[in-house]
Amino acid sequence: MITIICGTHRKGSKSYLIAKEYQRILNENQREAQILDLEKLPERFIWDDMFGERSEEGTKLIERYIDNIGKFVFVAPEYNGSIPGILKVLLDAVEPDKFKGKRAALAGVASGQFGNLRGLDDLTNILGHLKVEVCPIKVYMPAIFRMLDDNDQFKDPGLVERIETQLSLL
Repeated sequence: MITIICGTHRKGSKSYLIAKEYQRILNENQREAQILDLEKLPERFIWDDMFGERSEEGTKLIERYIDNIGKFVFVAPEYNGSIPGILKVLLDAVEPDKFKGKRAALAGVASGQFGNLRGLDDLTNILGHLKVEVCPIKVYMPAIFRMLDDNDQFKDPGLVERIETQLSLL
């Protein structure tokens, strides 16, 4: 099982569409994948679970999406030149040993021209501190609104190929 972490809690985010695309590609390649949508974090997660007062909902979330998972895909939109605070909260709230020795693939999403290049550098450093092995190929998705048609389908024919190449290394 692979957990795909949609790194924002913004309703109707384009990052969630990217997470769904990763899930579709993984499923087509007979690999189980689930999405941890940070929009669905328990309401008190940032206050209680963040500081060690683990809630029942927080415990279930960590057990399902992190504990026995060896591989992750982080879909990280650009917020103020880096990653969203809610993604950092998740990483800070989970005990570091739960990530140690695992692997991760990173995808950056941005409305600007660099696809969250700096944010993925920050995320790589954080994951390195947690002793997570980060896949050397990162998928950058700049100008995300131009990559999608009116039905939120991807217009970039090379996107699936880039994702498949990345996932082959995961």
